[in-house]
Amino acid sequence: MKSVIATAFALALLVPSVQVAQTAAHARRPAGASDRIEFQMTAVRDTGIKFPRLTFYADAKVMKEVNRQIDEVTGEFGCEPDENGKKGSFEVRAKVEYAARRIFSIYVSESFFCGGAYPTNDYNNSLTFDLKTGKLAEFEDLFQDYEKNKTEILKVIFAKQIERSEKLAAAGQQKTGSCEGDPDLYSLEHLESDTFAFNFSAEGLRVQPAWPHVIEACAERVTVPYEKLTKFAAPGGLLARVMR
Repeated sequence: MKSVIATAFALALLVPSVQVAQTAAHARRPAGASDRIEFQMTAVRDTGIKFPRLTFYADAKVMKEVNRQIDEVTGEFGCEPDENGKKGSFEVRAKVEYAARRIFSIYVSESFFCGGAYPTNDYNNSLTFDLKTGKLAEFEDLFQDYEKNKTEILKVIFAKQIERSEKLAAAGQQKTGSCEGDPDLYSLEHLESDTFAFNFSAEGLRVQPAWPHVIEACAERVTVPYEKLTKFAAPGGLLARVMR
């Protein structure tokens, strides 16, 4: 009986105490020591919010820099108390959706009301880090020449939405008060002037327009298979790395 208990105890010690990135599920080759990424959800002060932080990466300097930037972002979480001592509401949903090939990508959705005219709902503040450098990736940097190929790239990413918009415009139809009924929202002219939140996932690149409050509810989050973006990827960049 004692030997059974001892064996069970030894096996328990082998179970990681942190949430380990499922590298094998995303990569097409076994991960080496330099590719291993571990993280855990960590409490953000007394906000009641939990957010991922790296707990292991072979390059300690990069890990420290990534966590520093995460702390900078989460340092903004929460509302200052008003004159009556009320702090408003601040909620965050955060999930690591990709942690492989030296990429650490977190989907972040913030909903808050800290006073003012209206609340903010589903603000996409996703973060993607290049673990080769520790830098936070920008949407435009994923592509070899975003400005030159912007129209083609957006046609791939928002193919369904643009097609719907063009059909509505051609038919001269518009449903007021409906996201799907406004032909201007997903027109190429509108999209080409927009900025975008994004994160990597096992299924593909997830992209969402960063629209202001008046139309934020219409900002659809889409998932694009990586292979559809192959010809636009910056050589040696994050997109190219995922598609190797």
